[in-house]
Amino acid sequence: MEDLKERLGKSKLYAIISHEFEKRHGRLDVIVGKLANAGVDIIQLREKRMAKKKLIEEAKVVAEACKRYGVLFVLNDYPEIAEYIGADGVHIGAEDLSVNRAREVVGDSKIVGFSATNMEEAIEGENAGADYLGVGAIFPTSTKSDAKMVSEILLQKIIKAVDIPVFAIGGINMGNLARLIDLGVSRIAISSALLFSDDIKKTAEFFRKRLDSL
Repeated sequence: MEDLKERLGKSKLYAIISHEFEKRHGRLDVIVGKLANAGVDIIQLREKRMAKKKLIEEAKVVAEACKRYGVLFVLNDYPEIAEYIGADGVHIGAEDLSVNRAREVVGDSKIVGFSATNMEEAIEGENAGADYLGVGAIFPTSTKSDAKMVSEILLQKIIKAVDIPVFAIGGINMGNLARLIDLGVSRIAISSALLFSDDIKKTAEFFRKRLDSL
């Protein structure tokens, strides 16, 4: 049986969801099923303002659904909660706690992801033991209004500079995906393209098909 790091290494399509998705797409466990059936490899639950008690309840639902459908589950920001509810890993940003501290909490077998907006953060994240990087925002994004922008040239340089998987993130949609593919990007993380989609499964399938053709 493959371990979590091996599954991560083969992953190309990463979806970031929150309770806001429920207004348009139904319960979170249903959303997980739709995304998994469309070929999403990793699902991150990102809730920046939710009370921890509510977050634990929500994270348990997503964790159980991801396990049921065979998708990796990563919780944003809270390694203690990630470990408590049995997530496959945690994702942190440069402004959050350190990669080393997150690793101490979740253990060596779990996944620790790190957000990088420049070369220094990317190298530091890899050297600290992050298992993958989320690099962006590549394009303006409505789901993170304060996101720092990362140029396409810098994205290319980071991909070449590190040995761990790099997921381009931020404002990626059906219209600009080809531009990233032309840059040599083979892994992406999407959120708003799904949130504002009329058919979340069909949208995810579009990205999956394009990535599988590389």
